[in-house]
Amino acid sequence: MKKSLSIYGLCTCLLVFVGTIFKVLHWPNGTVILLILAPIFVSLFLILYAGHLSKTTDKSKFAIWFSAIVLILFIAGGSFKMLHWPIAFHLLLSSSILGIIDFFVLLVRIIKK
Repeated sequence: MKKSLSIYGLCTCLLVFVGTIFKVLHWPNGTVILLILAPIFVSLFLILYAGHLSKTTDKSKFAIWFSAIVLILFIAGGSFKMLHWPIAFHLLLSSSILGIIDFFVLLVRIIKK
């Protein structure tokens, strides 16, 4: 599972890199790769990695899944912002607020240990 997850993560990074190159050089389908396919692959990778991490470590499953959801909201907000869709501000704001809450909760848990 770990090796296939690493390969999937590498393919996701390459997809984002290729999409960025296509977008910067104004080649066709750069927007499709970068704004539609990349967030889907990155979100799927985060879900798979959170599932793998919650099985293999003794850390709180809630903290792992909450962090993954915050990152997915942030990625969706960034994609919506690039496409100028109206809900982008709300997604970015909610992911930022939830990210700050997540950071302080994890910080308190670390300090307690």
